[in-house]
Amino acid sequence: MINTTSDVNTTSGVHSVVSKNYLRFGCYIYGHGPLFGYMHPAGFQACDTVTDKPKMTVGDGIDNDCDGHIDEEYENRMDDDSDGLIDEDNRKFRKRCPKPYTWGPHCERSCINCAEDCIEDNGACSHCKDGFKNSFGGCDNACEEYEYGKDCLGSCIDKCGRDCINRSTGECEACPLNFTWGPNCDQSCIHCIDDCDDVTGRCPRCHVGYKNAILGCNKECEVNEYGEDCAGSCFHKCGGDCVDRRSGKCEPKEETGSTPWQKMPSTSGG
Repeated sequence: MINTTSDVNTTSGVHSVVSKNYLRFGCYIYGHGPLFGYMHPAGFQACDTVTDKPKMTVGDGIDNDCDGHIDEEYENRMDDDSDGLIDEDNRKFRKRCPKPYTWGPHCERSCINCAEDCIEDNGACSHCKDGFKNSFGGCDNACEEYEYGKDCLGSCIDKCGRDCINRSTGECEACPLNFTWGPNCDQSCIHCIDDCDDVTGRCPRCHVGYKNAILGCNKECEVNEYGEDCAGSCFHKCGGDCVDRRSGKCEPKEETGSTPWQKMPSTSGG
């Protein structure tokens, strides 16, 4: 057994001593003054403590991943210190599992949903395939309800107003009835010639007499408009408004240039 000692200058109060290895240790307080010195055991509690990962600081000279190398990274195939390099200076990865995308003490666990092969010790990988999450555990969790995409960060509610049918792409559930759209499928696009998009309401073109195909042809032609996409001008055709928004039929005009007695039917007799 190797005996080592370390001296630490401290102030009064409570202090913690942490070791990365299991070892026997004791704490003693000692001091000295003119013509005298003293040393006696210090009261302490020993326990196993799970600590947080230390902050990555470039150039701090700390072996953050406890691999015996002084570096700034953990061995996790991630760029912990944001310097553009992954696991620099760490020991090389050991390939002990015969099949790729496996990990665990006996290579019995799968990380097939990782975008790249995972670390054999803990299953961690850089990121998951779309539709899966938990890259620190082999991407073993599929996206849940209303989630989709990379690391399941996409929101089906934001995209569709309802759930997705594809957790990878975020494809929206279809409305149960044709010519309906919107978050609750309660908007109508009945004036579209073909069915509209379930989410946006957009359709290729409208029935004659309607416009605004971008929102399900939800607007009828207004005053002085008629025809396909309401592009016709009643004023140019009729000199006034139309009586039919589809055909552009003009309002009837009164005859001019005659007096009432000239309009009366003629009679014959002596």
